[in-house]
Amino acid sequence: MALLSVQAVLVFNFDKEIGIANGLTNAGVGIGLFAIPPLVQLLIENFGWRGGTVILSAIYANICACGSILKPTESEIQMRSRHKHHKDTSMTDKTNLRYVEDSKDQSVEKSTVLVSLTRSFSKFKKSFDFSLFYTNPNFIGLFVCGLFIGLSYSSVIIYIAPKAVDEGMSRLNASYIMSIIGICQVLGRILAGVIVDRQHTLKPSMICGITTVLSGATTFLYPIGNSFAFMTSVSFLFGISSGFFNCLHLLVGKEYVGVNHASGAFGWFQVAWALGSFAGIYVQAYLYDTTGTYLASFAVAGTFQILAGLCLLIGPCVKTGNRLLKGRHERIGDDEKPDKEAKQGKDVIVMRKTNYDMVKDSTTI
Repeated sequence: MALLSVQAVLVFNFDKEIGIANGLTNAGVGIGLFAIPPLVQLLIENFGWRGGTVILSAIYANICACGSILKPTESEIQMRSRHKHHKDTSMTDKTNLRYVEDSKDQSVEKSTVLVSLTRSFSKFKKSFDFSLFYTNPNFIGLFVCGLFIGLSYSSVIIYIAPKAVDEGMSRLNASYIMSIIGICQVLGRILAGVIVDRQHTLKPSMICGITTVLSGATTFLYPIGNSFAFMTSVSFLFGISSGFFNCLHLLVGKEYVGVNHASGAFGWFQVAWALGSFAGIYVQAYLYDTTGTYLASFAVAGTFQILAGLCLLIGPCVKTGNRLLKGRHERIGDDEKPDKEAKQGKDVIVMRKTNYDMVKDSTTI
């Protein structure tokens, strides 16, 4: 809930350099992933799980302090003022109407209730923005991408450390593996923001799709080995690529639906991710219980991640293909124009020669 609120604040407060701002904000998630695993291990060893949970709750309570610093923009303040003025005016009009037409109090109250219900439904509809599902095909691809990532990414993060411990690695080294992923995610999120802002050739959807496919391909490597060096190398690749695509979903939503609907699109993406995570953890656990190894779990997770990346790449690839076809048709049309002009010129010359011969024959006669 806190992350979604912060993303909405970013959309309304940043026009330029939103990629870097979003990358720095999401880098905090990577820092948490880097710091929390060894911290939790130390807290459990020194204070037990009850004491450790109390300390963690105090750390998370700082979200309230950070959230209190965020302030609305001038446009939001003006919008609220206009809404309040409109609401006060409408309430005054309703009061005058009741005062003047005492005999129609019952009908006025019914109409007021209907108006109130209509406005509440309109606000509900606007908040959840259901229109995105039937007006924007690209958004549907983003929503399905969220489902697939939820089915894969969360379970990978959860099962990396248990997989390493089950195969002989110490718990401390397993927590270091998670920390390496967190450090690399911080770098990936910041780099993603810089790249999006500094170049305009590849759109956020293309970068996000490509890095999601790379993250899925990296997931297939985890079951191959269990040495600390091998797990560190794979985690480096996984952390960089997952840091990229985790940072760009808000920008992809903005690219697909615009600024006014970006927060709604990102909210629906988070809903899809949550639903996928809820189901994905059970799917991965069932696969492990059935097979007795993590091979199937990581293979399925990698497949879902690749499918998630392809959902984002389909739209840009189709658009690029249409643009190339359009350019090819235009070039073919330009190539045919000289031929047509030459043919027309040749026909004119033949007609002139025929007319000349006819005039010559008539003169001879």
